[in-house]
Amino acid sequence: MLRLRVFLILLFIAVAQISIAQETIELSTYHGGGITERYNVLKSNRKVKQGLYQQITRKNAAVVSGSYDQNKRVGIWHFYDKDGKVNELYNYTTKKLLYEAPVDTAHDYIEYIFDKKIARTDTATKPIRIGGIWFGYLPYIKLFKIDPGNFYASAPIRAFLQMLVSPGGRLSECKLIVQLQSNNAIVDTYVLNNELLDDVDKEFIPATVNHQPVVATISVLVKINDNWTISLY
Repeated sequence: MLRLRVFLILLFIAVAQISIAQETIELSTYHGGGITERYNVLKSNRKVKQGLYQQITRKNAAVVSGSYDQNKRVGIWHFYDKDGKVNELYNYTTKKLLYEAPVDTAHDYIEYIFDKKIARTDTATKPIRIGGIWFGYLPYIKLFKIDPGNFYASAPIRAFLQMLVSPGGRLSECKLIVQLQSNNAIVDTYVLNNELLDDVDKEFIPATVNHQPVVATISVLVKINDNWTISLY
């Protein structure tokens, strides 16, 4: 009986120590574009995310929600589109895509380009950005700005964000291509330094052809803002 009491006391102390070590505080950061990040960090180390993580718009519409364990994304994360609808569900613990909303390539301005020719008899799947078609692209969008000095600013132009995805599901290259609307001539190209991205922002589900991972590119038509930054339509 005494041994049992001693064991229970030691167990209580151990649990109490773990609870103290995992004590968290909530922080928030405004990211611009009307999006606020809310998350918990360890009280003992504010650089370590622990527990609930969210991003919301100024209208309290969800952008993303999930959980961290020692700075690592765990469990099921919910990613939403710009209208607040669930766009993607991804389980970071099992590394499985649980749900992806149907992609309307015309409405979402997305094109998938395969490095190899796809035959009619082939079975192909597109590359998928983990994080959905809105939240998933925001880390890239905010790092680009067009230099109007490189072309006639009065000329009608358009821009495409392109992500080259390796067979291993990693971002090989991200670039912004600026074209003349009149003849599709490329007037400028900006290549993103991948070192500016967090590792989680380089994760994709690779394209496949006949169940084999292949190289593919995701190309997204983006909006050019008045200050020459870019945003998603």
